[in-house]
Amino acid sequence: MGFLLMIIFFVVVFFVIKFMLIKNMSDEVQGGRQELKDYIQNIPDFDTNGTYEGFGNIEGIINRGIAIDETREKLCFVKKEDGSITHELVSYKDIYMCEIVENGTTIYKTSRGSQAAGAILGGAVAGTTGAVIGGLSSDQVKEQNITELGLKITTDNIAEPNFFIYGINSLVPFKKSEHGYVQNFKEVEKWYSIVNVIIKKYERTL
Repeated sequence: MGFLLMIIFFVVVFFVIKFMLIKNMSDEVQGGRQELKDYIQNIPDFDTNGTYEGFGNIEGIINRGIAIDETREKLCFVKKEDGSITHELVSYKDIYMCEIVENGTTIYKTSRGSQAAGAILGGAVAGTTGAVIGGLSSDQVKEQNITELGLKITTDNIAEPNFFIYGINSLVPFKKSEHGYVQNFKEVEKWYSIVNVIIKKYERTL
């Protein structure tokens, strides 16, 4: 009986510790997200119509952000490194390419002079993530394990042309059927669609 109580005790302690770790991580994520939002709100001559905050590395801390100012037609890329937050403002006309990347592989891409690859826009309108994972059966979708999911944007900044923001960057893989993957994909998909519209808008003016 004593042995059974000991096992129950250790199981309870394990779950309490796990809960506290998850809560602490969640608090850190929310804190990082709010910090970037506050920074973006105070950028001179930039009034945001929407922001997206995500991971820049695998540490589980929100340290990358993207925001849009529709009036001034600019995107803002924000990143936090070594405790300091910096940003770059990019005019719509200086954005050349946008990609959705999974596990290091580009699954959707649009660029100047090209058609949007895949069925991403149709999926965005329909609101069905499954519809935009082009051509995969439901079994294949469920079987795929995702450790990285992100948005990559290429601009005319020669010194640092690529900006990458993760929706998922984890040592523990997500299945495509999981809620965590679906929610993150929808957010990445939304911003892919926004940037795609910007690219195509300025392509028509050339």
